[in-house]
Amino acid sequence: MGIQREPENRPAMAGKHWVRHSPQMDVETELLKVAVVIGEGTVTVTISEDISFPSEITQVEDTYVSYPELEATPLADKVRIRGILRKQIIYVEAGTGLEKHLQVEEPYTTFIDIPGCAPGYDVHLRPGVEHIAYALIPEGAVQSDQARQTCVLSIFVKVTATAQLNVVTDVTGPQITPIKELMKVETVQGEGTYRHMVTDTVTFPGIVHQVLDTICSIVITRTTPLRDKVVITGRLEKMIIYVNDEDETVRELSVEVPYEFTVDLIGTRPGHNITTYPTLEYIEYQDFEIHEITPGEQYEPPEYETTCQEVAVFSLFIKVTQTEQIEVVTSIEGPVEYETTLLKMESVVGEKTAECLVEQVVQFPQPVSAIIGYDARVIDIDADPIYGKVVAKGTLWKRLRLVSSADSTVYVHEVQEQFTTFAEIPGTTPQSNPHLIPTVEHVEHRLIPILGDPEGASFAAEQTSILDLFIKVTDTVQREVVTSVLYVPPSEDPCTPEHAETIIYVVKKGDTLWKIAKHFGTTIDKILTDNPWIENPSLIYPGQKITIHKCVP
Repeated sequence: MGIQREPENRPAMAGKHWVRHSPQMDVETELLKVAVVIGEGTVTVTISEDISFPSEITQVEDTYVSYPELEATPLADKVRIRGILRKQIIYVEAGTGLEKHLQVEEPYTTFIDIPGCAPGYDVHLRPGVEHIAYALIPEGAVQSDQARQTCVLSIFVKVTATAQLNVVTDVTGPQITPIKELMKVETVQGEGTYRHMVTDTVTFPGIVHQVLDTICSIVITRTTPLRDKVVITGRLEKMIIYVNDEDETVRELSVEVPYEFTVDLIGTRPGHNITTYPTLEYIEYQDFEIHEITPGEQYEPPEYETTCQEVAVFSLFIKVTQTEQIEVVTSIEGPVEYETTLLKMESVVGEKTAECLVEQVVQFPQPVSAIIGYDARVIDIDADPIYGKVVAKGTLWKRLRLVSSADSTVYVHEVQEQFTTFAEIPGTTPQSNPHLIPTVEHVEHRLIPILGDPEGASFAAEQTSILDLFIKVTDTVQREVVTSVLYVPPSEDPCTPEHAETIIYVVKKGDTLWKIAKHFGTTIDKILTDNPWIENPSLIYPGQKITIHKCVP
């Protein structure tokens, strides 16, 4: 093996190229821009809280958990994590035995030590609930309007940094043998943070002067890589909470706003992989205008609607990568000195898009005559890597807008449906890292009419949803890769018989003929001449005895 030298600073040259280091040696290098893994770990957060219910309950039936506003801040040697634990609690009401719903949000902050972490690095989070339990208050009560909840949340944290590394991919020359390894890596072509503003005219039924809150999801439906630019297509899904001034009631309006914009990102090419991380910065409403849409008649008041202008601004971190296979040199045998760098990176195992069909009969609390709209998204998604495949589990959350067959009023009904699917990705192991991007491709509902009802009213609907899950599997690998090579010419004063002594050397672990020859001041050819039983110079084993003619001054 060659001699490993301390690294030296030199400018990196882009692309793959050959360099003539000497008349005896040529070196091929390639500049890789890779996401280097700085460190990873799991932090556990225990959240305990007393929850008040609107009426007495006998038990908590189920809890669905999501993680909105989860953010990570990289600091020196640690990561600060802030988030909200949103729980959709299904409980049994005392007296009626009805299952009812309560939403609770609990903010939390925690830290995890990641040596080597620094501000500006990329942090990837994967949360999951390990345990959740409820106990009625006071202890031993059979029904109560309060319960103590304990939730154990685990968050897997990975810190990466984009680095440029000039690696050696081949070396040629007399008596020089490079040892190579084929690596499948995801090289970073470009990245950046971009802001986009979405404007829209919102129409409210009735007289409205203020918006109390907006729950907004940034949905990205398609990313299209072009030459030096990326086209982003998606929609904002908003639940607007507002006050109707006519009866002072608080109401909700669901709105979807499509958007499309293009960002310049040098180095992007068709076929590259696009990863996006959106963050909502702010939403504001202005210029409220009231319009009379139906004049009032005798004994009936007029009908109004209100329009206003909405402005939403969100930021989007975009990373462009390319999956490629390259051969890198990990060590060199021969008359050279070389330096290596420990590269801890994500090696791509494989990727696949899995289609999942979710079918279920949805029950309604009252008869309906039509479904006039819905919101749908995937929440609480998780992936379990096993040998040769990835099992994906999650919840399809839907919010249906229904028309009551009794009085034609519109009301909202939420549904959560669990699903499980899998994708075969050869090379996956339980230690692999799965990455999932879910997309709701299609949702369809068919009302099941009540027999004998001429109005076609229904208490249920058959629901069919089609989900697309893009799954990428990576392994975190560590490799020593050669980053520079220096040719070392053989000694001009070869060992002669009159200046040599014969010794018997026992091969040790890690020895090579070049290393032994260098140590004893001789050459590989001389060792092979004195030891004709060595058929392959690259194959010697610990415990073998080699005759050496060691030069003496």
